[in-house]
Amino acid sequence: MFVLMIICLVSFALKREMTAEVAGPLLEESKWGFGQVMALATWVPTAVDFVMIIQGKCKWFEI
Repeated sequence: MFVLMIICLVSFALKREMTAEVAGPLLEESKWGFGQVMALATWVPTAVDFVMIIQGKCKWFEI
């Protein structure tokens, strides 16, 4: 399931890049909106926890 998600994300990113090349400076989607920034910002604590778990510095989770 995880591999399929990665494949879909890579495929989506490549298609978006091709669209940006064709549209050039006319592509309005190249600007980030507030919602997009907030959506990514919600993942920051998860990413930090993941790195701490990998490094073994997380006190509340021990492998």
